[in-house]
Amino acid sequence: MKTFAMLGAAGSLLFAGAAMAQELPAQAETSVTAATAFTDEQVDSFVDAAVAMRAAQAEIAADATVTAEARQARALEVLAQAGIEADTYNAIGAAMQSDPAVAQRVQLALGARAQAAQGNDNS
Repeated sequence: MKTFAMLGAAGSLLFAGAAMAQELPAQAETSVTAATAFTDEQVDSFVDAAVAMRAAQAEIAADATVTAEARQARALEVLAQAGIEADTYNAIGAAMQSDPAVAQRVQLALGARAQAAQGNDNS
């Protein structure tokens, strides 16, 4: 039961992170039609970045003086730390909304991350 609650809450993190990433500069458009277009590593990095984006949004929301440029710089920093490029992050976010198989892969990666975190908490 606890895992389902964590998955539901974490799922909303992904969409919040995607909203922050929309502030990233638009680069080459990527057309994705299959869930296999992304590697497992890219999906895992997307999940890591989305969770970190949520935390960054909370920090930024607490400071009304943060400029759009600072928000963009912070988003790019989060992506770099997660090891994913802005184009790939945005492509996965867009693909999640149009391709249920991509959304499922992201949810599974998110669930694995939540279980790993829960396992570390129980250690």
